[in-house]
Amino acid sequence: MDKDLEIIEKKALKAIKIAMLAVFISVMLGILSLWVLLNQVTVSAGIDKKLISIEKRLEKIENVESGESTESTKFTESAESAESGKGNN
Repeated sequence: MDKDLEIIEKKALKAIKIAMLAVFISVMLGILSLWVLLNQVTVSAGIDKKLISIEKRLEKIENVESGESTESTKFTESAESAESGKGNN
């Protein structure tokens, strides 16, 4: 009878070790998934910043090609703001 209990105890310890290993592997896969997700968020934020800077450069190039100078753009912006100020009074 003692031999049967020893066999049962060894099998139970082996089952516990297997369960602990499964939990460890699951935690590691979860951490890996979070790491990949955070990297994707970081990369997409970097792409967004790069896209905005490219759009700004493209607008500057288009303004130069269309013959607008920065001073004329400033003048029209100030005229528009003055007109909007007159409408409020």
